[in-house]
Amino acid sequence: MKYNLFENSFFQDKRRVALLVAAGVVLGGIVAVATMPDPVTNKSPVTHVLQPVPAGMMTLRGEGTLPDLHVAQQSDPVLKDMTTAFAAAGAVGLLSSVNDLDNRIMALLFRWGGVDNVNPDSYGGGMDGRIIALLQKAGQVSADVRPDMVIKADEVVRLTQRWNNGFNHFKIRLLAQAAGPEVFDGQIRYDVRSDRLDVTGGLSPAFMTQFAGAVRGNPQSAAIMAQFLDFIDSTRGFANLSEADQDAIMALSAGDQGE
Repeated sequence: MKYNLFENSFFQDKRRVALLVAAGVVLGGIVAVATMPDPVTNKSPVTHVLQPVPAGMMTLRGEGTLPDLHVAQQSDPVLKDMTTAFAAAGAVGLLSSVNDLDNRIMALLFRWGGVDNVNPDSYGGGMDGRIIALLQKAGQVSADVRPDMVIKADEVVRLTQRWNNGFNHFKIRLLAQAAGPEVFDGQIRYDVRSDRLDVTGGLSPAFMTQFAGAVRGNPQSAAIMAQFLDFIDSTRGFANLSEADQDAIMALSAGDQGE
């Protein structure tokens, strides 16, 4: 079976968990949902030459005609600078923002795909033209589709779902590489060939202390904690944390539900 990250329903399920957290649902109802395994284990046909990842360089596995991120960076200094700046932002800085973080990742992905200059109103304006162009490069939109064509409403719905899946997939892998070494006291391994993340260890007490300071009193605290829970469950797995680490997350979340 061909591996297609854009059709992986796991991320849609986890977004529902995040929405429950943001809506103020108690975390006791989240633990059971958070035990779902990540089924992204199959390999897809390689459409580009796999090259070693230089030490210290972040990467993502390419899809369709998209090269791996580390390969693209080596021929695009602007993309390399964007990725380097993202990695240097720090775990607390990245994970304590929501909209700014998503916008930053969106810009990075558009640059990676070489679609950052595409008119957002192209393809009929029903969906950001840059997203459609990026999905096209990733093999999710027919190569025959042109910017002057109008994407039908039902196709916009389908592509939006695929984009949501793909965006969250890339987001988690970028955060794992940039923030993971500070969040966890174990090791973070990302295998670009298999597109698989392996995370060991528990939560870093130093990070949790700093993160708690950024969350408490923040008007976006519920959304920040929803995002954090999604990150934890997509990397280490909430159920795989120690009881003490789980309690620390639950206490921080519960403390912000009423704010």
